[in-house]
Amino acid sequence: MGFVSPPAGTQQAIKVNGEEHCNFENLKIGSWNVEGLTDLKEYEVCQHMQIHNVDVMCIQETRKKNSAYYTAHFGFLFVLSGSPGAGCGWNGVGFVLAPRMRRHVQSFLQYSDRLCSLKIKTQGGKFGIVCAYAPHNLKPADDKLKFYEDLSFVMGRLSVNGPKLVLATSTHALVSVKLVKMMFLVIFALVELRSIK
Repeated sequence: MGFVSPPAGTQQAIKVNGEEHCNFENLKIGSWNVEGLTDLKEYEVCQHMQIHNVDVMCIQETRKKNSAYYTAHFGFLFVLSGSPGAGCGWNGVGFVLAPRMRRHVQSFLQYSDRLCSLKIKTQGGKFGIVCAYAPHNLKPADDKLKFYEDLSFVMGRLSVNGPKLVLATSTHALVSVKLVKMMFLVIFALVELRSIK
């Protein structure tokens, strides 16, 4: 599975009143459980985003304990969300933004090692993306309940006048990702269908 490229001649940005905004209709957004974000994996993600012309990649299971943001290979922006503490960090979520998208980011929230959000300026307003790493079905019910309460809080805090997109995965998605040889697979998407005007 892959992404369909935007039609030839489409633009990633639109000028409105002299100000540049992201062209929402042509965005390519993906999700990838990276199973640990090493230097080599960072390079691989950036390379796949370049080849497939992906604008924003949600990444899960980075295994990074601390939150950070930095520019990496080819000018891609990494925004990572983790939880500091003792022990090995097995969760960790984040976003990777193509260089052309960096100027359209209004803000981001590094909430926990399972949730983070991103606001992007578009023509006529803003839209939001939430990257989520859900607890698997063997986790205690309290962990799952807390995750969905936190997701509700993050969604409520994501103040946008356009759609909100949630890209989520759990460890059960790893089998599917391996079967398609690490091509981008959107595991779960909820889109609030509201036009941006």
